[in-house]
Amino acid sequence: MPCRLLMMYSTHQPSALHIQEAERYLDSDSVVVATSEEQAIEAAKSAEVIFGHRYLRQVMPYADKLKWVQSTAGGVDRLPLEELKANGVTLTRSTLGSQTIARHTHTLMWSLVRGLHHTFQNQVNRQYDTNIRILPEPKQALILGTGSIGVALANILQKDNISVSGVNRSGTQPAGFQHIYTGQDWHAALPQTDVLIMALPTNLNSSLCVDEYVLSLLPPHAIVINVGRAETLDTDALCFALSNHQLGAAALDVTPQDYRVQDSVLWTTPNLLITPHNAAHSAERADHLEQFFIQQLARFTNGQDLLDSVAL
Repeated sequence: MPCRLLMMYSTHQPSALHIQEAERYLDSDSVVVATSEEQAIEAAKSAEVIFGHRYLRQVMPYADKLKWVQSTAGGVDRLPLEELKANGVTLTRSTLGSQTIARHTHTLMWSLVRGLHHTFQNQVNRQYDTNIRILPEPKQALILGTGSIGVALANILQKDNISVSGVNRSGTQPAGFQHIYTGQDWHAALPQTDVLIMALPTNLNSSLCVDEYVLSLLPPHAIVINVGRAETLDTDALCFALSNHQLGAAALDVTPQDYRVQDSVLWTTPNLLITPHNAAHSAERADHLEQFFIQQLARFTNGQDLLDSVAL
């Protein structure tokens, strides 16, 4: 039986029940779960639908019958967008993790404000020290990126009585934001910003958009958090600013690959909290992804519009 649906998740292996539910909308035995690049390439030759993007770039030259790709991620800037567009393939993304990422970001912010990273280190060192550096409670937050993550975060921060401004290219003002900046206008807000949060994709306009100059405009108690893409932040400039007490603290859920080695400056930079790109992860993530994709597959087979479609 030729493959009609190719599953190649990067975060988990699909459950048996998930495969059975998918086959309800397709032919029996037409679902292939790829666990290697070679298997994915072979299955892609007859696949109409791909769930996941683990080997997507590798299989595209062979996927002549492909109609639709459902990504497991919210950001799609690293996918072969030009190839998908040229082949007339529909691309949809998943924004299921937006609330989880927003909660993760919120947790990072208050952990830094309350000095929990210092408290934990004292615990590791078996030191009971009450002299913990606590930062001023944030009153003004600036979020770079007002997509699903930015909106979810703005709504959470509002409940903390934090005034939230955002930066985007369209100038539209989503719910939860008191003000929206476009272009370089947001630089004027930096001196009054207590928390600068980055939730940006990677593109030519955002590459290294937070650099030494931007960081220099922030007040010395400010917190910087990046849960978007590592390429949108000058990591060296951030580490320098923290080491020279020009910032209050920072948290990174995304880091450049070459900064993850044991002798990286990240491990010795003070007041820097690092999480291993797991802001979107939760114990329920696999179940939520599978449920969402089955809903999408039902829409696809019934000729309905797909959710979270990406304009190519």
